[in-house]
Amino acid sequence: MTQARPRREDSEPPVSDLPVSDLPVSEPPVSEAAAERLADTMFALSTPSRVQILACLLGGPRSVSDLTEALGMEQSAVSHQLRVLREADLVRAEKDGRKRLYALSDEHVSTLLHAAFHHAGVPHPVPPAAAPARVLPGEAAEGGP
Repeated sequence: MTQARPRREDSEPPVSDLPVSDLPVSEPPVSEAAAERLADTMFALSTPSRVQILACLLGGPRSVSDLTEALGMEQSAVSHQLRVLREADLVRAEKDGRKRLYALSDEHVSTLLHAAFHHAGVPHPVPPAAAPARVLPGEAAEGGP
């Protein structure tokens, strides 16, 4: 049985109090292709283990072994979930010697995650400190050129 999401206690008006546009709706506000892409992105966020992986990556790039250790998941499960996240363009991977490092695709993914945590009324995650944050090859280090 799923728990109901706690009601947000903010100053949002009830939907019935929102202004209604006088303009007729003649076509959808978003194309079918755009809606499908957005739905695919939301699907990628629909599994707790994928959300946990993304939360770990908020702290910076990580290897599969870093993620496996931080989350207590099997390596094959982490790799599978990373594939789904890559296909949804939420994470990217780059080689670092013999390892692959995974990172959030861009700052929009971080913004999306923080908005989702806020919307769900759950605390923003603190990424695990088990492994130091890394810089992907080709990226400038913080404070660097």
